[in-house]
Amino acid sequence: MAEQEENAVAKIHTQLKYGAGIVAAIGTIGASFLALDSRYASAADVQKVEQNVQRQVQMVEHGLTSQMNQQRLQTLEDQIFLLETKKAAQKNKLSPVDQALHERTVRQLEQAQRQQIDLQNKTRVLQSAITQNK
Repeated sequence: MAEQEENAVAKIHTQLKYGAGIVAAIGTIGASFLALDSRYASAADVQKVEQNVQRQVQMVEHGLTSQMNQQRLQTLEDQIFLLETKKAAQKNKLSPVDQALHERTVRQLEQAQRQQIDLQNKTRVLQSAITQNK
């Protein structure tokens, strides 16, 4: 079940990357059209707009990845809860397979929590860069 969930998350993440790439390409092409005619914008203005668009696309990607990661965190927490409930029902003793599953789920939860913090930090940096570049 966890493997299917990971595959689904990986597939969605790949689709989001393609979508973000398409949005970035469209923004870049639009900025390039403005650069072709100096009546509309100077090269520096176009570059500034292009950087902002790229940062905003990255923010969207980070936001979507963060939402998926948040769902993964919830699923892992639910799995740990079920295993700990099973452990309590069996007088604080899990089978070796359940114990291994519990340890693996805890490791995955810790990794997902670190990823969530990393995404939040990257998003703050991007927001700051966008705000300063306006």
